[in-house]
Amino acid sequence: VNFHKEIKDGRLKIDNITFGSPKVGNNEFSNLYAELIEHNCHYFHNSDPIPCVPVFNFYSTGNCFQINKKTESRFYSISYHLLECYVKHLEELRE
Repeated sequence: VNFHKEIKDGRLKIDNITFGSPKVGNNEFSNLYAELIEHNCHYFHNSDPIPCVPVFNFYSTGNCFQINKKTESRFYSISYHLLECYVKHLEELRE
């Protein structure tokens, strides 16, 4: 199966939602991904270090949404990468 062709032809639609994922490719990759994957959301916590790596020449894909309050201080800790942290902050947004 040629997934790339099926996606480009519109026969295969993919939605992608990520939480705390790292940057995945260079600018060219990011642009191609955005072209092929119509609905793509990337949720991140401001203090989660994982979405910040790799630092140079890599980009996040899709629409990026910060799930914690923008006024919170930025203190990197791997504990902010835990699923429980993301669930907690998403529940706070719902309230």
